[in-house]
Amino acid sequence: MLKGRPARSGRPAKAALPAWASPSPRLSPADRERYAGLIAALQALVARPREKVVTALLQEASARVLLDLVGEAVRQGAPWKRFSTAVMEGAPASALGEADLSALIARLAGTAPALPRPIAALESRVQARRDAWACGAGCWMCCAINARVTALPAEVRAAWELLRDQPEETPPHPRACPALGADGLCRVYEARPAVCGRLGSTDVAACEAALERYDATGEVGRFMQSAASALDPWAFASLLAELADEPRRQVDLVTCLRRLRGGATMAAALTAGRAAHLAANPGERNRLDPAPRGR
Repeated sequence: MLKGRPARSGRPAKAALPAWASPSPRLSPADRERYAGLIAALQALVARPREKVVTALLQEASARVLLDLVGEAVRQGAPWKRFSTAVMEGAPASALGEADLSALIARLAGTAPALPRPIAALESRVQARRDAWACGAGCWMCCAINARVTALPAEVRAAWELLRDQPEETPPHPRACPALGADGLCRVYEARPAVCGRLGSTDVAACEAALERYDATGEVGRFMQSAASALDPWAFASLLAELADEPRRQVDLVTCLRRLRGGATMAAALTAGRAAHLAANPGERNRLDPAPRGR
């Protein structure tokens, strides 16, 4: 656009990368535009008035952290496709050449301007709720009640890396997750999906009743609490799906692990896991997902 010429009416001005991001000259014009739009959307979300309830505060905190991650991607010149794919698959640190997300977040914390860090206070509230749970080693009922475990592809890969060389075991319930051992312990605990650590219960008797009810009727009822983390890769994937229209990639972990145990490739297992997840959650279908059967 020529200097001094007004923008055409009806056409919104394109967002520009802010100076604080120190964008790499390696970024293509298209990638600059995608990153600039995401940064603008994240900053608007952070500035939006919200109720002071934990869920709203967690979303704001997640947006602040994702803003730091986006700024680092811009500084490094990471292609948009590489960054967005890594975030949507649940491995945002890998897009920036690092493996440990917590270490990366600690290094980047507050690199975007005027972004205070309410993370510690929020995470302590989350941890306080988890500390009140009755869950412990050998308590496996939720691993059978939740016959479907929603995961991101990176979580499936991490779980399979731990499980693939372990012998098959018969879990204490026929419907249990394939990662559950005969002793009632999770055999991929160090790499369990975020959802497995997000849900818990303060009442063992309520869990036992829920399992009996599910076995008898297929219904569960409310018996668990949620203690989501602002640093959960799921939070970043949800924000990117909402703000940048990136396709969701959630899969059913149980389906994936069973297919992998049967000799399927990772790609085939993830495809089956995606189909199983969509069958249970048809509202999450992306425009590129296969049409449901029967159409």
